[in-house]
Parts: sequence; C-alpha cells; structure tokens
Amino acid sequence: MNKVLMIVGDGMGDCTYKELGNKTPMQVARTPELDKLTQKGICGMVYPVGEGMVPSSTVAHRALLGDWNFLNHLGRGLFAALSTDVELSDSDIVFRCDLSTIDNNRLVKDERAGRIQDTVKIQSLINSLSPLNDIAFEYQAIKEYRGVLIIHDNQHNFKGINVSDLFAMEGSSLKECVPFDNDSVPLANFVNKLYDCTREVLQKQSLLYHNKTTAITLRGAARTSQLTNGLLSSKSIKGGFVTGIPDVYGVLKYCGLESLTDLKNIDLSEIKAKEYIDPILKQIDQYDLFVINIGSFDAASHDGDLKRKIKYFEQLDEMIKYFESKANEEITIILTADHCTLCKTKQHSFLPVPVVISPSNEGCDEAGEFSEDAFIKSGVLGTLENGNVIARIMTSNLEKGFYVS
Repeated sequence: MNKVLMIVGDGMGDCTYKELGNKTPMQVARTPELDKLTQKGICGMVYPVGEGMVPSSTVAHRALLGDWNFLNHLGRGLFAALSTDVELSDSDIVFRCDLSTIDNNRLVKDERAGRIQDTVKIQSLINSLSPLNDIAFEYQAIKEYRGVLIIHDNQHNFKGINVSDLFAMEGSSLKECVPFDNDSVPLANFVNKLYDCTREVLQKQSLLYHNKTTAITLRGAARTSQLTNGLLSSKSIKGGFVTGIPDVYGVLKYCGLESLTDLKNIDLSEIKAKEYIDPILKQIDQYDLFVINIGSFDAASHDGDLKRKIKYFEQLDEMIKYFESKANEEITIILTADHCTLCKTKQHSFLPVPVVISPSNEGCDEAGEFSEDAFIKSGVLGTLENGNVIARIMTSNLEKGFYVS
C-alpha cells in the first residue's frame, strides 16, 4: 500500500518584500531538491481554514487531518495539555499559558519573554501559590515560554468555561479576563486573581534571575472531556508524527496520530534533518501516514527575521534530500503550511499557503520551481478552499479515497 509523508511548514507562507526584489522568502531561497519535488508532482495554493480567515496552528492542523468540524471551537488549552504527561480527569479545566514580559501598565513588551529556556524555578514559584482561594491548580512548563495551567478536581468549583483570553499581542495592552455568561463569572474572577498573584512573584524572580518573565498569560480555556477526530480510524489509517511545538503535538495526538519522538528532541532554532527524519525511518513499516510539523518558520516570522526564514527553506531542502536518500521506497510527500506568518507584521495572515503533492497519483503539472508564483501560474490544483481538501487528497494517495457515485 502507498505511504504518505505530510510536511507542514508552520507559518511557512509569507508575502513579498522590496528588499527581496519584490519576492517572497520561498522564492529567493536556494531549493534545488524542492524544485525537483515540485516538478514530479502537482501543486497549488490553499486557504487552510477558509478564505479571509486567519488560522491558528491548532485549527489548521485539524482541517489538514480531516476533522470535518474544524471550525467548531476547541480551547487551545486542551491541545497544550495533551502535549504533557500530566494526568487529566474529565472534570479538569486547562489553559495554554505563555511566559511574557508585561509592564506595570499591562502593556505587553514581549509575548515570549525572550524565548526563555530555563523555566524550572518559574514552574515551582507558580505552583507554590496553589491552592488559591481554595482552588487547586498545577502549572506545567512545556518548552521555552510555553506552558499549561490545569485546574484539578473542578467537579464543584466552576460550571462555565466561556471566558475571554487573558492574552494580548506585543505592543497591546492586556485586558482582564471577561466572562461571557453567568456560569463563567467565577472562573474569570479566578483567572484575574491568579494573574495578579503570579505577576507579583514573577516580577521579583525576574530581577533576581535576570530574565524577562514578569507575568503569565492564559488563553484557550477547555475541558478535557472532548471527542477526538475520527477520520484516521474511520479509514483505518495508522499515523505517526514528529514536532517540536507543544500545541501541535497535542492536536496531532487529538487527531489520532502517535508520537514518534519526544517534542524536546526537536531543536526549533535549526531544521536538522536527522531529528525529523530518523524517527520516521526507524518505524517506516509501522505506519501509513507520517506527519512532520516544522515550527522554525513560524518562530523566525514572529521574530521578523527574513534571513533566518530564508535559511530555513534551504534547510528544509536538505531535509528532503536526506529523506529521499534514505527511504527505500517511493513515498508521496505532501508539503504545505498551516498558515502564513508574515515577517512584516510578525503575526499570522489570511493569505493562502502553498501545497505540493509529489509524486501524485494524478501525475504532474507544469510548475517548474518551488515558489508561490509558480504554483499560482502553473499549479493544476488552483486555490483550494480549506485544508479538508488536502486531507481528502491524502486519503486518495493512500488508496483510501472518497468515491462519490
């Protein structure tokens, strides 16, 4: 049976820049292997979650993996929690957290606290505040500035989780957490109290240990008792994944795939072929579908670093070369992105992203190079309406497609 390797360049898409000769980072990068991959397959563009909508990574990955209900909101906290080894019960409430730099006027100076690495002391400090107002909680650091906050034993404490995020983008002011219904008032009050208490201890540790963490922000409230995506099981597709991004780790697990390596084994500062490919090669006979998420593009874009983003395309090129030199059989590669992250704005965008299927059961088109311009002008796929189309293409290349009669 055919096998598929889906590579998702997290935030890989971008726009054109005058300093790049009105080209995109993807166009100016030297990518001979990706050019060959393009020439052997079919290509186009895709709006990951729909035209005009700005996707998060979690929603876009749900679409790409065939969650037909991907637009139904699931709090990001669920996916962050699934990336940890913390035991969860059905009554728990979970939040995705960021360690951030926020000043005394609640202005967000740095969403990611300088991409802090050492968070052991911070985790202990936050957990020392539990219980707060008789509410037990647990903070679990995950990777860099990312973490998850779990409110345990929630059976009788909070009825509603319909609250606004306690989160703001860099340069914006942090607003208080707001309840959207009466049941959620107690939870919103608790979140605001937690922010005030953690900010006090984190400001002190920031001065003591000379790091940039002065607060935590919380978003994506969710309960843990939520159903999983059934596409893979309904089609009897066994999938494995590799990623270094905690929330993506959680969403791929939610979609029914199995982790092939610890997310801590992936270095986001570089795209190292062996880190992504070797876990797949070791288990190549055990799975039908392999998914790689590469978070490096997104990190470079959020930092506004064009040179680094271009470098990552060239490292991706080396990764493709490494995979094809080591794989003993022909495997269809689907290469796409979950969203555009623009170096210009340092934020996600509604722009469509590239997609290549190579080799494809449908042959090849006339696109000669790995670039958005070539895909738009010569790609047989045109512009796809959302990631679910790619999920259907994936099942087709696994010889488990959808036949309509």
